[in-house]
Amino acid sequence: MAVIFKIVTKKCLFALILSIAIVFCLVHGWCNYSDNVILSSRRELIATKFDFTPFMPRHHHRKHLSPSPETEIDPIYGVEKRLVPTGPNPLHH
Repeated sequence: MAVIFKIVTKKCLFALILSIAIVFCLVHGWCNYSDNVILSSRRELIATKFDFTPFMPRHHHRKHLSPSPETEIDPIYGVEKRLVPTGPNPLHH
């Protein structure tokens, strides 16, 4: 009789823990869902009232460098010669 009682008690305990876990997961999921809905509606409201134009990229305002008129083509490599900076290398100290 005691063995049967232990088996029944273990089954009831397992069912109780399982049902508590399921209820906890459902409540936790519902709370997260309702919070996300509120946050997304707040974000949309803020986004409609805020002016984002100062933060937009301005690609069309760049100055384009024109090639210098004194470019010289290297006869060996077939490319234009460029000025190479001289002096101490700031990366080597």
